[in-house]
Amino acid sequence: FSTILGTLVRRRFLAVIPLVIVWEVGARFGATDTALPAFSAVVETFLQGLFTLPVAGPYGGANDVPILLYQAGSSLVRVGAGFGFAALIGIPLGFAMGYFKTVNSNLDPIVSTLRPIPPIAWIPLAILWFGLGMKPTIFIIFIGTLFPIVLNTQQGVRGASKRLTEFALVLGASRAQILRKVIVYEAFPSVITGMRVGFGIGWMSVVAAEMIAAKSGLGYLIMTARWVFATDMVLAGMLMAA
Repeated sequence: FSTILGTLVRRRFLAVIPLVIVWEVGARFGATDTALPAFSAVVETFLQGLFTLPVAGPYGGANDVPILLYQAGSSLVRVGAGFGFAALIGIPLGFAMGYFKTVNSNLDPIVSTLRPIPPIAWIPLAILWFGLGMKPTIFIIFIGTLFPIVLNTQQGVRGASKRLTEFALVLGASRAQILRKVIVYEAFPSVITGMRVGFGIGWMSVVAAEMIAAKSGLGYLIMTARWVFATDMVLAGMLMAA
């Protein structure tokens, strides 16, 4: 027993077990299945949605793909497209704003104004512009992902070592060579950080956008399950998103 307990402590599972027990007991004796299904019921629904081929139901999907895999795949396609567009635009834009003072002075007011707007606030306009389906959700993800990439890239370029730049100038390097062989390498960790942060925001945004502006995806699954009072599927969809 002490060996098992030590393993649980080392692997940080000890705090999870009481939570699961309280959830299971509380759901069975203190709440209805609609309000809070038991943990075991959620796990069963999750495993069925992950490995069992779907039958006719309200959640959409394909007949030859388990429902959770299908909806998670739809969400990943949207996030990949929005993230890809944001990286293609955001990285060059961040380099330009960090390297050229004129570009930064002209674009910084626009970026500073648009950046604090939550991506979800764009959903009504996205629906008006693109309708329902893939396009509005990709646009929402693009908006949510773009600004972290731009700002982190900009900060990375600005934070490039002045000493290395001066050494390169002394050795006869041109401005283009300094940008390509010094600043790009110095800024690379910040670019990766911006992409990681942006991808996380994009993943959170896609679930919210799919609840309103899509007909597939984990957000659509969660909202549809809520309409039919299938709380176990709601929680299974949340677990799949996590």
